[in-house]
Amino acid sequence: MSGMEMINMTRDVQLISPSRQREWGGLAAANFILGGVGTGFYFINWAAIFFNRPFSEKYVSVPYDLFSLVIVAIGFLCVAIEAGRPSRAYYMFGRFGKSWISREATAFTVFLFAVVLSHFIRHWIFDVIAAVSAACFMIIQGFIVYSARAVVPWNTVFIPITFLSSGLVSGAGTVLIFTLWDESLPLSALAYLALICVVFNLAIWLLYLRRYGTVFLRFITGSQELKSRFSRMQVAIAFSHIAPILMLFVVLKMQVQNEVGEIIRLVLVGSSGLIILIAVIAQKTNILLSTGYMQGVSFEFNDLKTDE
Repeated sequence: MSGMEMINMTRDVQLISPSRQREWGGLAAANFILGGVGTGFYFINWAAIFFNRPFSEKYVSVPYDLFSLVIVAIGFLCVAIEAGRPSRAYYMFGRFGKSWISREATAFTVFLFAVVLSHFIRHWIFDVIAAVSAACFMIIQGFIVYSARAVVPWNTVFIPITFLSSGLVSGAGTVLIFTLWDESLPLSALAYLALICVVFNLAIWLLYLRRYGTVFLRFITGSQELKSRFSRMQVAIAFSHIAPILMLFVVLKMQVQNEVGEIIRLVLVGSSGLIILIAVIAQKTNILLSTGYMQGVSFEFNDLKTDE
C-alpha cells in the first residue's frame, strides 16, 4: 500500500540564551555575606550567654554586640557604593509593604537601635529585640534574592532558609575564632551551637543542590569549564562542613588535663571557626555569582514533514 504520511516533529528554537545576571556583583555579595556574619555573630553570642547565665550578668571582655553592628554596617556600605547613590538611601524606607530591600533596611535599623540601647542600658528586652531583628534580617536577605524571579536557581524556598542557616553558621564560626582570646565566652555552649548550625547548614545546602543543581547545570551545558567549576564547588563546600563537624566533636569529647591539651583544643576551635567562615563565603558567592543565571527564552513549533 502506497501513500503519504504526515510526520509531526516538535522543535525548540532558543531565541534568548540563558545569561548571567549583571545587577549584583562582588560588592552586593559582600553585603549578603557580611550581613549574615554580623547578625549571626550577635545571635549566636546572645543564645550562648542566654543559656549559660542571666542577662543581668552579661559582661564579656569583647563588645560582640557593637562588633556585630559594625560588620553589618560595612556590608550596607558595600552595597551603597555599588548602587552609586548612598545619599538617597532614605528612599529604601518608603516601600516597606512592597520591597524586601525596604524591609531589610528596617530590620537593620531596629537591630541598630536595639544593640546600642542594650549595650548602654543593659536590659534584657533590648537583647531580645536585637536577637529577633537579627534573625529577621538574615531571612529577609534571603527573600531579596528569592524575589528575583528571572533567575531560576534562586526561585526556591530553600534560598531564604539557606541565608538563615549560613548566617547562623558564619556567626558561630566567628565566635569560635573569638574564643581564642576571650575566655569569658562559654566554650562548651558555643561548640554545641556551632555543631548544630554546621549540620543544619550542610543539610539545607545539600537539599538545595539536589533540587536545583541539575537545573543550573542544564543552563551551562555549553561551558564545560563553568560546569566543572560549579561541580568542584559543590564538593568543596560539602567537605568544608564535614571537617568542622569532626573537629567540634573532638573538642566536646576532650578531657583537658594539661597545658598541651588546652593548646590542642584551642587550635581545633580556631581552625574549625576559620574553615566555617571560608565555607560560608564560598557558599554565598556560589549562589549569588555562579548560579545567578536568568532563564532563556525559547520558541516551540511543529515541523510537519511528508513521508512517502
